Amino acid sequence: MQAFITVLLGGGFLISIIPFFFPTTVFIPKAVEVTAGEAATARKGSAIFATGRFLKMKKMAPKIEPGKRTQKFTNSVANIIPLQGQSMMVYIHHVVRYNFIPISKTHWGVFLAPGSEYEIQQGLKLGWTDRPAVEFRYRSKDNNPETLLVTFNNSLDQADFLNMLREKGFRLGTGIRTSAIGY
Repeated sequence: MQAFITVLLGGGFLISIIPFFFPTTVFIPKAVEVTAGEAATARKGSAIFATGRFLKMKKMAPKIEPGKRTQKFTNSVANIIPLQGQSMMVYIHHVVRYNFIPISKTHWGVFLAPGSEYEIQQGLKLGWTDRPAVEFRYRSKDNNPETLLVTFNNSLDQADFLNMLREKGFRLGTGIRTSAIGY
């Protein structure tokens, strides 16, 4: 009986530590598919989320002025802001609260320009619920590999984002992983 309890507790312990060995974000390249049912209900709860290393902004108005500090965000609510020319910014407005009282508000962003070297892939972010996503792989100013993952509630929003990238002149991947910039 004691051996059975020991085996049961050991098995329970092993099962409980399994999630710690899996990566937090899993992305697989896959082509965009918009279904008719999804197109009818897509705009009810559309949201954009971003995962990656963002640059702190010194000022947002009247002109955007980037700072030097960076911070990693995971599944943060994001906005896409078109900038002058063909560039754009993935923007996060970060509010720190204490007992529902805002203590500090900071602005974070990643600048994207079509002339820069990006490996852009459309696909899915795997999790409890799979979400359509677009992955940007690039090198930072320090020549470190960085990944920005922009996820959506539905594939219609993903398709709209990919069309906007094409219009701005970004070169998109085909949904099959390539090694364009040496990762």
